[in-house]
Amino acid sequence: MWMTGGPGCSSNLALLSELGPCLMSEASGELYRNAYGWNDEAFLLFVDQPTGVGFSYGDDVNYADDVNYVHNESEVAEDMYNFLQSFARKFPSPSITGANDFYVIGESYGGHYVPAVAHRVLIGNQRGDGPVINLKGIGIGNGWTDPYTQYPSYAEFAYHWCKEKLGAPCVAEAAYEKMLSLLPSCLEGIKQCNAWPTDQNEACVRIPPSCGEINDLFAATGRNWYDIRRDCKGPLCYSFEQVIRFYRDADVRASLGVHGDLKWAVCSDEVAWLFERDFYRNFNYTFPPLLAAGIRVLIYAGDTDYICNWIGNKAWTRALNWPGKAAFNAAQDLQFALNGRWAGEERAYGNLSFVRIYDAGHMVPMDQPAVSL
Repeated sequence: MWMTGGPGCSSNLALLSELGPCLMSEASGELYRNAYGWNDEAFLLFVDQPTGVGFSYGDDVNYADDVNYVHNESEVAEDMYNFLQSFARKFPSPSITGANDFYVIGESYGGHYVPAVAHRVLIGNQRGDGPVINLKGIGIGNGWTDPYTQYPSYAEFAYHWCKEKLGAPCVAEAAYEKMLSLLPSCLEGIKQCNAWPTDQNEACVRIPPSCGEINDLFAATGRNWYDIRRDCKGPLCYSFEQVIRFYRDADVRASLGVHGDLKWAVCSDEVAWLFERDFYRNFNYTFPPLLAAGIRVLIYAGDTDYICNWIGNKAWTRALNWPGKAAFNAAQDLQFALNGRWAGEERAYGNLSFVRIYDAGHMVPMDQPAVSL
């Protein structure tokens, strides 16, 4: 099961732009076969969630007041657990409760979604809440998982890593120094947000402006913060106009059985705002029980993404408190090759792996499809 992030972005975007059996040409508007579709290796399930994303809907369009719309990962996890139970009953073959191994993989804000959903599945299996879902592993690509550990990587990435990767820093030295000076107050705000075990903490809606200002300094360069090799053009830094056209086509909507007059969008700002209290929460705490249960965990990151960069993702995997921490941190980063070229490097111990993908941005399957497969 694939989960696109945001929060508020449609998993059906990834279906046609990253890893599905067919991809959409933004130049011609034509579909073409994806030579590296993940369907060559597994059955794929793309879910538009949380409620209000893509073609999903609640009973009311008043996002702020309607109980059908969720606001945090506990609610996301509960909705998705119930969905998976319903899916297993509706589609008994191939079965996620039978012989088929089940993996949950996501990207970006999937760093929140994926561990929350996997943890709920694990608890449900242990408590007997429903038929056992055959969860075997999770994967998170360029994920937003541990903001407290991710934030210190921004200045380093924007100055030192850009210089190493591109030959010149992405930000001027003055901007780099400003990013460093803004960091302490930002981290204190994130720390206060995570001081309570739930998101019902006013500190989560009073995050210091410094957190946003750090990333504003990078955005001011005009670079695409999802891929530092490119300029940012348009509100999402990419053009998905042909994908939007496809999903809004009347025949496509009829074939999919779309509810009412729903108009598909890449991302929903309304849903994103509902996660205001959730955004700066750390979800590293969900990993130790998953690892202890033998669930395979893959954290991967393209090395030209700034916003959920590989430096921060590697840092939180190294900081993770679990019995294998010392051995994982002592492990070597081993390069691997594909088709005679170095493609990335992996650090692994037990059932935890961190993989850096060379020359890929935020959306690894888009930039390095063969490597991602």
